[in-house]
Amino acid sequence: MAITYTWQDESNTSLKYVDDSTTPDTELFIPVAAGNRHYVDYQTWVEAGNVATAYAHPGHDTIVSSRATRVAAAKEAVESWILQYYKFEIRRASLNTGYSLPSNVQTAIDTAYALLDTFTTAVNSENDIEDVRLSTIDFTGNAYNIPA
Repeated sequence: MAITYTWQDESNTSLKYVDDSTTPDTELFIPVAAGNRHYVDYQTWVEAGNVATAYAHPGHDTIVSSRATRVAAAKEAVESWILQYYKFEIRRASLNTGYSLPSNVQTAIDTAYALLDTFTTAVNSENDIEDVRLSTIDFTGNAYNIPA
């Protein structure tokens, strides 16, 4: 049975307080504000040697969920990028059996999917949640970045 505090935002302006010794658990959301009695209680708790749990970005609470979140976002991004640039050609090819995608369009799409595959492999081998969360992929520039 314990009292815990968890930061609720990246800028540490709000805390979640949980006391699991009550039934049901007591939960409060506490703004960081001088004079707020619950925030004063938090400061006393910290002075006693305790530390609040760091904020976890949604979808990035574990390395496994962070990887999955980032890869899913990259998959959505490649689909969006392809449709942004090649929607007409793709629709035409799907509706007109006599029309084939121009080779430059097919090459661009293949290149984007290859970049996605390389990015996915790199993300799945990364072990730092923040590096995964902050990773970027640029289909127009055919590049990705995972901070080190």
